[in-house]
Amino acid sequence: MRLGATPNEAMKLYELAYACSLYGQDDAEYRGMRETLGKNPDLASPEQQDKLLQFLNEWKCRIAKNDFPKLKQKLQQWWAENQYKLPGKNIRDLDDSERKQIESAYQELLNYGAGLRFQDTAAAKTLHILRPDTLPMWDAKIKEWFTHIVGKTYSDFVRHVAVEELSELEKDVERLGYSLNEVPQLVHSAAVDVSLVKLVDEYYFVTKTLGYNVPTREQADKWLSWMPK
Repeated sequence: MRLGATPNEAMKLYELAYACSLYGQDDAEYRGMRETLGKNPDLASPEQQDKLLQFLNEWKCRIAKNDFPKLKQKLQQWWAENQYKLPGKNIRDLDDSERKQIESAYQELLNYGAGLRFQDTAAAKTLHILRPDTLPMWDAKIKEWFTHIVGKTYSDFVRHVAVEELSELEKDVERLGYSLNEVPQLVHSAAVDVSLVKLVDEYYFVTKTLGYNVPTREQADKWLSWMPK
């Protein structure tokens, strides 16, 4: 969705590609975290708890290090009680009951993080880290934009990314002769392990958090006309 666009104007492939090019394709911290936690993260592990909290601070969550021991206990307890609520499937395959369970897990995580500088941004990033193909991230600016014009809850956000963004993106890429599965390679030319959910986050971070506008066709054509022949 372009900055300032109405809710039904889902992002197009060229908009996603432009935003991801501004975001940058390396994202070493993210790749390092994914490699360390592996395909099946387990917050029962103190080592994985440490890596999670370290990564959240690298992603500007600003959690006080002296709160790490208490947070690790909270995360372990939350994980034991809520991991079954986090399905490991494609975000577009979630049904309403699964989104309701995800919302419950999200709210419980907020409760456990209360008073420890572990709130909406850290909670959403934690859920994404645990289920990178399923659960999207938001930060304060993305959440503010979303709740102002689209929905109020994290489960609303999950549904929006699946239905209003990725399903509409699929129509656009099929118009161009591609499949949705090809999008990561189309917008990230390097061979990186990045989910569609992560790409949506990169798009939102550039357009909502940083406030960049995607060029219109007229702007792009004008710039291209300046290239030497």
